[in-house]
Amino acid sequence: MDKEISLCVISKDQGKFLQGFLKHIKNFIDEIVIIDTGSTDNSLEIIKEFDCNLIQVKQGEMGMSGLRNIYLEKAKKEWIVVLDPD
Repeated sequence: MDKEISLCVISKDQGKFLQGFLKHIKNFIDEIVIIDTGSTDNSLEIIKEFDCNLIQVKQGEMGMSGLRNIYLEKAKKEWIVVLDPD
């Protein structure tokens, strides 16, 4: 029986890496949850292109542990993988 996998990512201005990252990993996971902390590059367009569950949070509103708690709440699959796009 296959396990269902959520990919969770915290990102800001990672457009340089996101497209290749998401393209290569999308076949191995069932859900993508990305927290964006205020990107000003093309990151948001790339995230939308890959139909990710996007959560936007302003930089500095909370620390990394708070951001992790958000994606852990939003991820719906049995297993969670946490990766950085770079």
